[in-house]
Amino acid sequence: MLSKENLTHYAQLKYRQIRFELVEWMAKERAEIFVSAMLGIIFLGVLIFGSFFGAFWLNSLMESEFLGFGLIALCWLLSFLLLLLFRKAIIARFFHNYTNQNIPK
Repeated sequence: MLSKENLTHYAQLKYRQIRFELVEWMAKERAEIFVSAMLGIIFLGVLIFGSFFGAFWLNSLMESEFLGFGLIALCWLLSFLLLLLFRKAIIARFFHNYTNQNIPK
């Protein structure tokens, strides 16, 4: 039977449930952000040390002190320019399906 106390109790329980779900969602999001940041930092370190390794290796192959660094910098510049040039196509290709599939129903 519906009574004022039952409705009040139900509303309080629903409020607590929503709060718990919100806290759970926030914890999950924070964990994902933390893990993504850590992976990004590790990847950046690998990228930097890999670039130095490649530059020194190219320097030893070409018997030059600076040519290896120049070639590695040129590779990074070309990568940047290609990403800059094709950024709209890349975004559309990778993220268009994601947004269509994750629209709340």
